[in-house]
Amino acid sequence: MPNRTTKQQICSTPASKSGNGFVTLVRGNPFGARMDIGHSPIIIGRATQCDFRIDDSGVSRRHCAIWRQAGKYFVRDLGSTNRTFVNDLQVSTAEVKSGDIVSIGSCALRFIMPGTIDADWHNALVDLARLDELTSLPNRRAIMDWLEIETRRATLEKRPLALALIDLDHFKRINDGFGHVAGDELLRMVGATLRRNLRSGDLAGRLGGEEFVVVLRETSHQSALEYAERCRRAIASTTFDIKGTLVHATASIGVVSWVAEWRSPAEFFTQADQQLYRAKNAGRNRVCAQILAT
Repeated sequence: MPNRTTKQQICSTPASKSGNGFVTLVRGNPFGARMDIGHSPIIIGRATQCDFRIDDSGVSRRHCAIWRQAGKYFVRDLGSTNRTFVNDLQVSTAEVKSGDIVSIGSCALRFIMPGTIDADWHNALVDLARLDELTSLPNRRAIMDWLEIETRRATLEKRPLALALIDLDHFKRINDGFGHVAGDELLRMVGATLRRNLRSGDLAGRLGGEEFVVVLRETSHQSALEYAERCRRAIASTTFDIKGTLVHATASIGVVSWVAEWRSPAEFFTQADQQLYRAKNAGRNRVCAQILAT
C-alpha cells in the first residue's frame, strides 16, 4: 500500500467528476456518503482521525484501507475485529472492481470506477436524492447528514463550528406581486449569491421554501457573524433582474456556534431558528446571534 501523503475529507454531498474511483456508503450512516480515492490511500473506520469515518459499533477504529496502484484499486483489512469482506468473501488484501461491495461490520460500501455506467448512474441518483432541484444546493437531508458528522467532530475534537440560518424577508409579497415563476427565479439567484460567498470547506443548502442554511467549519463565533453580515449585505445590495422586472430582496439571518452540551443537530437548528426569529422581530434585514457564555 502506498504511503499516505495528504489528509482527505469525507463528502456527504456529490463529489466532482474527478476521474477517480470512489466508494459510497450503501448501508449505514451517513447513507450515500462518498469519497474519492486519489493518489493517497484512504483509511476507513470509526476513529475521528480516519479519512472516511463510519460511526458503527461493528466497525473497528481503523478497519480497512483502499488505494489506487497502477490503475487498479485494492482494499486491505487493518486487523479489524469483524474483518473485511468483498462480495461476501473475507479478504486480507484484494483487488476491487467497479460494483464490488466492501462489507465492514453491518455497513457496506460500493466501489465504483470512473467513466463507467455505474459512475454516471450514481452521480445522477445522488443528485436527485440530495440536491434541491430549484437551486442545485444540497437539500435538507444532505445538510442534516453533514451536520451529524460535523457536530460529532466538533464535540470530540473541540473544533469550532457555526450555523447561519437565512430567511428571505416578505417572500410572499414577491410571489403574490410577480408570480411564482419570479419567486423561483429569485430563489435560484439567492442560492447563487450564497454559493459565490462560500468559503472552501463550508456548505450552503436550501432547507425549503425561502429558507437557506450555511454550515461554517473551523469558524469562530465572531467570524461567523462577519460572514453572515457579508451575506446579508450581498443579498440586500443585489438587484435581481427577473425577466425584465427588477426585484430587491433582503434576508434575516440567525447565527449560532455549536455548544458541546447540545444533544443533536436538531438542537443546533432550534437555537439558530430562535436567533432568526429575533432578527425578524427586530425589523428584518439584519443578523442576530446567540450570546456566548464567557
